Amino acid sequence: MPPNTAGFVDCASTNDGRPLQVTVSYTKGGKTAKSTAVTMRCAGYPLAPPAPKMLLGNRDIITVEWELPAADGGSPVLGFFLFMKRADDVEYTLI
Repeated sequence: MPPNTAGFVDCASTNDGRPLQVTVSYTKGGKTAKSTAVTMRCAGYPLAPPAPKMLLGNRDIITVEWELPAADGGSPVLGFFLFMKRADDVEYTLI
């Protein structure tokens, strides 16, 4: 096996956010060696947050708030993107 060979961890059945420990081992000359374990998480996608609420609005500015998603997929949500469109527009714009 060549050095620095990439391995893949199948996260399909383990994306519940619980920590996993991963090690690499090999056998050479009848002896087995194992690497130090690395802790990682296989995270899924968060759920969508609930619909935003308008707190304050006037001709020039609106203030909105929203709550965090009910489930984060096993990893903290780092940010949000806010999109807006006029009622008769087709496309939303990132604001």
